[in-house]
Amino acid sequence: SVGSFALGGAEGFGAEVGVMGACGLDVGFGLSSDDQDESDLKRVLHKAARRTLVLTDGSKIGQRSRHQTLSLNEIDLIITDAHPDETDALVTAGAEIHHA
Repeated sequence: SVGSFALGGAEGFGAEVGVMGACGLDVGFGLSSDDQDESDLKRVLHKAARRTLVLTDGSKIGQRSRHQTLSLNEIDLIITDAHPDETDALVTAGAEIHHA
C-alpha cells in the first residue's frame, strides 16, 4: 500500500534493514519508481532503516522510471540475478552487488 495512509504509518518507524524493489536502477539516476507515492514511501523507509537493500531482476538494470527515488550512493547493497557484465557500471560507480 502506498499513499498518505502508508506514509503516515511509516513516519517515525525504525528498522535495521529496508528492503525494496526497483522499477529502474541506473548509474546516473539511481533507484527509480513508476509511481510518485511509491517513490515517496521508499524514501521514508530508507530514512528509517540503518541499511537499504534493493532487490531487482536484471531487466531493471540500466533502466530509468519516471520518479527518481534514491541515488546510487544511498543504497547499501543491490541483490540481483543480472549477469556480472550487466552490473559493471554500477560496481565502477561504487555500488555493492550480490549476484543471486
